[in-house]
Amino acid sequence: MLWFAALLALVIALMILALGYRSGRLLRTVMVGVLASFATLLAAIALELTGWKDVDGWIDCHGCHGWHWFGALLFLTPLFLTPVLALAALLIRMSRFARTRSAH
Repeated sequence: MLWFAALLALVIALMILALGYRSGRLLRTVMVGVLASFATLLAAIALELTGWKDVDGWIDCHGCHGWHWFGALLFLTPLFLTPVLALAALLIRMSRFARTRSAH
């Protein structure tokens, strides 16, 4: 499950970066992605604390089924996605700062 969550996070990050690049608002799109990822993580924590449909069973399951996979992906994907998007936002900001500084 861990590798699949990391792969899913990478695909989502690339889609967010492509969407931001095409719209011309890369930094804003990345920041919205970080906020959406954080909101998803909070929802996953709430679902796991309430025990809804046993989504927290992914932690100790043997022969996991659909809800366990859903719980794992809902919890783990934002943990991978947020640092990737935060790093992308930092790199975007640094490159813009370097371009404006070299223009003067």
